[in-house]
Amino acid sequence: MGRTLPPSTTPQSIACLKWKSTPNLISRTIQETIRIVQQLSSGKTPGSDVIPAEIYKHGGNQLTNRLTVLFQGQVPFKYATTIHLYKKKGNRQLHDSHRGILLLNIAGKIFARILLNRLNAHVEQGLRPESICDYRRHRGTIDIIFAAG
Repeated sequence: MGRTLPPSTTPQSIACLKWKSTPNLISRTIQETIRIVQQLSSGKTPGSDVIPAEIYKHGGNQLTNRLTVLFQGQVPFKYATTIHLYKKKGNRQLHDSHRGILLLNIAGKIFARILLNRLNAHVEQGLRPESICDYRRHRGTIDIIFAAG
């Protein structure tokens, strides 16, 4: 069963996008890794590898450098634990009444946060028109209403 695209996302609108080279989405820097590691919450449950965030936070430059080198390669998300949650509405027997989440270990969370920051920066550089505010930081429907008025 295929999903339908939202009305604002048609095959024609996708074809009209100006595609940009994204090498900066691939290469990661030590500074990025350090910043993300410093933002980790302490005291949270570690992932399946049982390495807590505190190890990464206090691991020093050598651990951060090795983590950055690891992120230069392929990071397999197939090692994440998948959990299916019931949405608390609809028929429990139907697939559409559930949503899946992936539980990552701390290294996977660091990598995912780096990618999220890169993608958000890329989107803010003009990949989406100014009129689209969904999934954009500090933007919402109210901004569009005031801009249109």
